Amino acid sequence: MRNIRKSAALLALVLCLLLSLSACGKADDGIVGSWRTEAGVLGEGVTEEMQSGDNYVVFSFNEDMTGDETHIISGSEHDVRTFTYSLSDGVLTITYDEGGSVVEFPYRLEDGNLVLTQNRADYTYEKVS
Repeated sequence: MRNIRKSAALLALVLCLLLSLSACGKADDGIVGSWRTEAGVLGEGVTEEMQSGDNYVVFSFNEDMTGDETHIISGSEHDVRTFTYSLSDGVLTITYDEGGSVVEFPYRLEDGNLVLTQNRADYTYEKVS
């Protein structure tokens, strides 16, 4: 009887450890997917051409903590930047693969949208997939 209890306790401990480890290196399911916003809201570096027509930005977040940022201008894909990201205490940190620049955004999921805050302004991204 004593051996059965020890075995059951050990099995429970191992299962808890495996579940904890399987969650490491994976994103919060809420942010995984593709999110779109109009290009005109991005501010610095946005031209008049980018602010009119079918222009938007898509952030795609994968479960393995990688992603990409794609700019769509006049319906055509331009400037795709890949990155890795982390989430901690309501802050999304993106590290771009090319150049290694790092940006941090306070973020929240609200009414099915991703809201990123930059320079005290909120930018809303709608989920597209």
